[in-house]
Amino acid sequence: MQGNTRQNINIIRLEKNKRVAYLMFDLSSVNGTIKEASLNFTVNSDAGNGEVTIYKGNNNNWTEQNLSNNNKPAKSGVLGSINSTYAIGNTKTVSLQPASISGNKVSFILEAVSGNDFAFASKEHGSAAKPELVLTYEGTRRENNELINSFEIYPNPTEDIITFTSDMTNKRIKLYDMLGRLQRNIVFKKGENTLDLSVLESGYYLLNILDTEKSNEVIATKKLIKQ
Repeated sequence: MQGNTRQNINIIRLEKNKRVAYLMFDLSSVNGTIKEASLNFTVNSDAGNGEVTIYKGNNNNWTEQNLSNNNKPAKSGVLGSINSTYAIGNTKTVSLQPASISGNKVSFILEAVSGNDFAFASKEHGSAAKPELVLTYEGTRRENNELINSFEIYPNPTEDIITFTSDMTNKRIKLYDMLGRLQRNIVFKKGENTLDLSVLESGYYLLNILDTEKSNEVIATKKLIKQ
């Protein structure tokens, strides 16, 4: 929002003392105690830099269509922050306080406290990745262990192509470098799959496995070494 005016559709812009962003996430599918939480967003249309603070909103009585100064949530505590350079196309990951995230829905307030304005893709964007709230919760520990055991990657370390096998269906892989930048985003099938990493730089990568039937919940994470 800028003043009392809703701004942007495909992107969400943040600017110190001028534009504030509001996000809401559905938590109704979470059956358990949240142990870890993070927010992912992809910079789009306008690069920038500086510090962003993420607050929890004190109510969820708003929608994208009716958000105004009369019904916007107030800050009820800091969930996390990030101080970075935001290049177009970069995916940023912000660690959040899991104990403050509960209920059927949760609202976030994002404020730029320093630096230049920038924008990130909204869920309405046609091609860029939408903001994601990634949760790990205790209620799925047994299921997570079974899924981890059924997922194998080889060779690891690798120089170019990895092969991975799994008994899972309707799952997605997102590969991030150690700076939190998204490098690969694919849906994989049950059985044997391959992924070409030859153009990536050498180093450590984190491979997240997401359940597309549960709002892209992260169900397992593997460490991958590219030589």
